[in-house]
This record gives sequence, structure tokens and C-alpha cells, in this order.
Amino acid sequence: MRIWTLTLFLIFTVTAAMAGVRVETLISGGGETHAQETLIDDGKVRFEMPDEDEGDQIIIFRKDLDLIWIISPARGSYMEFTREDMQRMKSFIDEARKQMEATLERMPPEQRESMRRMMAENMPGAGPEPSFERVGTKVAVGDHQTEHYVQRMNGEKISEMWTVDPKRLGLAEEMADALGGMADFFADLQQGAGDGIKLMGTATEAEIAAGTGFRGIPVKSVLYDEDGVTTIEMGKIEKTGLDAALFEVPEGLSKSDPMDGAGF
Repeated sequence: MRIWTLTLFLIFTVTAAMAGVRVETLISGGGETHAQETLIDDGKVRFEMPDEDEGDQIIIFRKDLDLIWIISPARGSYMEFTREDMQRMKSFIDEARKQMEATLERMPPEQRESMRRMMAENMPGAGPEPSFERVGTKVAVGDHQTEHYVQRMNGEKISEMWTVDPKRLGLAEEMADALGGMADFFADLQQGAGDGIKLMGTATEAEIAAGTGFRGIPVKSVLYDEDGVTTIEMGKIEKTGLDAALFEVPEGLSKSDPMDGAGF
């Protein structure tokens, strides 16, 4: 889930920026730091995700078309994920979880608990809901005054976030619709996902006090898992004109079915 956690962090962090902007995000982990560039224009989002094995991938979200493209230039192909595809993925995951639970009931208790821990780490929605603790307010992160949250699962810290109110970032009102569209697109996969995917918070004070949510957009996040520690920070934000072709699939690529061989 690390690749999707990073992907969704980048999307939710920058989708609320004003139309026609270039956003730099700094990602640090494993002794290395690299800059991730994200482009946003009128409800469209584009960024690249490094992949040493398959080559870098380009990810484009199109609110107007209600879909996401994942483009693999090195392979000469791209995949298209529609809302129906996301629903099918959620149904497949739910069914796989039900079948696994039935199998677990037939296992010895020690083996059952071991398998449940493995499922919580690798299958969205299989683990318990995370808890959130606000451990600080007005915490300085660069030029921002943030709220600091710690996210835990089964009592174990899995992430920290420093969040700000979108209005304090000078974000355009009209972009709230684009952010809502992105959240709605991923709603099916987010249901019951206690793995760090929920990366924009709208919790009330009562919900924060109860530890069931957080509020704001992260300007900094630290993720903890078996791969180590990864830090993601919002960097420079630059207003600029963007070519519409940047938010289209390049010509000459073949379309791959994301469901082929997946059992969805």
C-alpha cells in the first residue's frame, strides 16, 4: 500500500491549490530525498511516480471525465480507472476478505492472529479503524502554523501529520469542488480502510476529542511502516500557465485493461 499512500497524499495535498499551478513536494526516505512535481489546472491533476522496475509512471486525475489514467511511457501503455472500476475493486477486496475470514475461523488461534496482522498490513479495509490524537496546535512547520496529529493502529504509531486549514494556504474557493470530486472518486476504496489513505480531514472538535478524525490538509506527513520512515513535505508553489496536453494521454500508447489477470 506504500505506493498508493504516497499517491493519495500527493493528490489530496495539492488538489486544492489554485488553477494553473506547479507544486513541489519533497519526499525523503531510505537516505535519499527527491522532489516530486505536481501540476494542477481546473480540476485536473498530474504528477509522476518513480518506479525503478517498470519505469516512471505518470498519474493524471480528470474530474471532468471522472477517471484516473496511469501512464507507463517506458512500456508504451496506459491504464484507465473509472468509477465503475473502483467499485469493482472494492467488491473484489470485500469478497476476498470474507473468504479469508472464513478460512481464519478454521485455524488455530495463534495462527489466526498472525494472519489477521498480515491482512491488516496488506489488504485495505481488513484492519481496524485508526485512531487520531491531536498532540499540538499552532506548531510551526516552515511558514505555516499547523495542528499536529499522530495516527495509530492497534496502539502502534503509523503516521504523523501537520495540517492547515485550506483557507490559510490561500486556496481558491472553486478548487474545493475538485478536492471533493477526488475524495468522492476514492470513496469506495476508502470505506473501512485503516491504512493511512484518508489524508484530508474534516473532523469536528467533538470527533477530534474522540480520536476518530482530524482536520485540514497536510503540509507535512511522516509515514512509518516495515519499509522504514518516509517524510513528505509541501514545497514551493508557483502559479503558471499549463499546456492542456499535459493532462491528456500521449498519442501512440496502447490501452491496457487494469482488470486483466486481477480477478476483478
